[in-house]
Amino acid sequence: MRLNLKIIMLITCVSVGIGGFSAMFASRIMKINMRKKLEQQTLTIAQVMCDHIVHNVIAKEIIPTREALMDMVHRSDDIEFIYVTDFDRNIFAHSFEGDFPRALLGDPYDRVSADKPLIRRYKTRTAFLLDLTYPIIDGMKADIHVVMNEGYTFTYANSLRNQILGVTLIITAFGILIGIVLSHRITHPLTELTDSMKAFGKKGVYSKLLPVGHGTEVDDLTNSFNSMITERKRAEMVLQRERDNLTNIFDSIEDGVYIVDKDYNIQYINPALLKEFGAVEGRKCYDYFDDRNDACPWCKIADVFAGKSVHWEWRSEKTGKIYDLIDTPVNNPDGTVSKLDIFRDITKRKRTEDALRESEDRYRSLVDNIPGVSYRCRCDEHWTMEFISDEIEKLSGYPATDFLQNSVRSYGSIINPEDRKISDRITLKGIARKEPFTVEYRIATAAGGFRWVYEKGQGIFNEQGEIQYLDGVIVDITERKRAEEALHAKTKEMETLLRAVSHDLRTPLVNIEGFSGELARDCEDLAEMLQDVKADAKTKKQIETLAGEQIPESLSFIRKGTQKMDGLLKGLSHLAKIGTVKLDIQRLDINDIAQQVVDVMKFSARKANATIELETLPDCHGDEVQINQVFSNLIGNAVKYLDPERAGRIRIWGKIEGNMSQYCVEDNGVGIPDHHKSKVFEIFHRVDPESPASGDGLGLTTTKQIVERHKGYIWLESEEGKGSKFFFTLPKA
Repeated sequence: MRLNLKIIMLITCVSVGIGGFSAMFASRIMKINMRKKLEQQTLTIAQVMCDHIVHNVIAKEIIPTREALMDMVHRSDDIEFIYVTDFDRNIFAHSFEGDFPRALLGDPYDRVSADKPLIRRYKTRTAFLLDLTYPIIDGMKADIHVVMNEGYTFTYANSLRNQILGVTLIITAFGILIGIVLSHRITHPLTELTDSMKAFGKKGVYSKLLPVGHGTEVDDLTNSFNSMITERKRAEMVLQRERDNLTNIFDSIEDGVYIVDKDYNIQYINPALLKEFGAVEGRKCYDYFDDRNDACPWCKIADVFAGKSVHWEWRSEKTGKIYDLIDTPVNNPDGTVSKLDIFRDITKRKRTEDALRESEDRYRSLVDNIPGVSYRCRCDEHWTMEFISDEIEKLSGYPATDFLQNSVRSYGSIINPEDRKISDRITLKGIARKEPFTVEYRIATAAGGFRWVYEKGQGIFNEQGEIQYLDGVIVDITERKRAEEALHAKTKEMETLLRAVSHDLRTPLVNIEGFSGELARDCEDLAEMLQDVKADAKTKKQIETLAGEQIPESLSFIRKGTQKMDGLLKGLSHLAKIGTVKLDIQRLDINDIAQQVVDVMKFSARKANATIELETLPDCHGDEVQINQVFSNLIGNAVKYLDPERAGRIRIWGKIEGNMSQYCVEDNGVGIPDHHKSKVFEIFHRVDPESPASGDGLGLTTTKQIVERHKGYIWLESEEGKGSKFFFTLPKA
């Protein structure tokens, strides 16, 4: 394409050059030829005139007159004027009507030869003159000057030359016009294409599609450029729609969004940030957000314009809030890059995280100080640990990391196989009921032994009621188990002793009771016999006093003592049987059992000016006979130890605590002194042995043993002079 343009321009220049050169050359040749012809013609005329003048001079022997010369000039169209001079340039005659213009003589001239003409050319204000000087006759010192106007002579030549030049100029102009037209058809679309491409290349700016011709290389380029522009415009329209959609999204979200250029000018800011920080008012971003006069040292704009996306946190001094920021580069349609910032207020989240971290620290401190192993595990066949405290290493000898995600071993693998089934059943039962569970079992240690543990935990469920994990604590109870075993052995020994003592003591008591009765009857017989015996009055009186009063009174004391001893022996025998009798564990309707006991105690309570309030009680699992005895002992004690100075009130209530049912027998009686509280459950202990209400000291001991055999716990709260509360727990139903 460029080669074609160069060729056209070259042809145009060559055409112009050839035309001009041709016109000049033709004019020059014609002028030379015409000049030679004119000189020849002038010479001929001069010769003719000279011959004529010489002929007249010879004939008449006079110089031609002015009239004769003027006549000659008038008869010739080519002669301008004629004059005759001597060799000293003195004028003899001339064809002018007035004086001869001396200026026409010009500079002196040298004659070359007397018989040859001299041709001179000079210019006046009105014409180009040719002066042909010719000697009139050899031997005469006179010259004839015939002056001819070359303008007249060359009029035709000049006209012809002008015509040639005109034609040449027309041809040249036509060639130039053709070149311009041809070049315009090429250069105009090429210029438009070049300008459009430059504008598009520098600024990505374009206004319209370029016109396309047919079949040239420029047309192909223009067509390609138009296709590129069309695709670009279509892409920009799609991009603009996307940007509009994105802007609408940015305007509607709660998070803050703004866009800045490389010079920190804010190009866009959404309503959320405007509400948070106020109007922009043409400020730079560092002035708008931080009230600074220069760029913030922590700004990530350099990283973003390097093509990186940055995620960081920033605390605003203006709002006092903490924001989560995402900075990312955005490519604009004009080829520039901007920085897009997304703000999210995380102040509440950070405070929550700080509170959670503080809570976790407290929890970890608490866990670290709990005398046992804290854990969180999944509800699967291995009880996979997600968290387990370091105390497990002290308990089992294995580090906690061994159990996390079963990395080395599972916790289930160290549970004694004999205990595993029972512990799993109890745990799964608690999970199924969504209740806390407690279980005791043995675990194998790294040293090859075993340890007894007590585990208490509960399932954690989601909103759909699905089990997520289990939280709990595991405590080493090995020493307690050993103590229980030792106590059990001692209890067995004591039970054996009690049975033997009660048996061995009961025989002499029976004898004492029997012989006391016989002795009492003998005393009665003796008293009857004394009536028939003759004796002095004094002796008879003494015998009657001894047999009728003193001996019967002593026998009465003996009977009371033996009865007391018999009650104690029966209590000891019953206490011994409690530890050995097989329990019949079943679901118990505690409300029915308690009501039976209350019905039995109503008379005693009415006699003591007391009321008994029985509230609804939760059911439990236990042996009905023994649980009945627990309520009988506690309600009976409440009735016996009421304060006679005020109306008595006994309240029986209960509630569910975890997997246990808790019961309370509360009274407003005399209360228990502080120094007796720790001893009330000891065998034979009585708070006031002298009180007529004081029992044998076995009731609370028996009650405690029954409760503990049922895996429960009993305790009291009492204030002297105000009353007492006896609490106990039993496995809930």
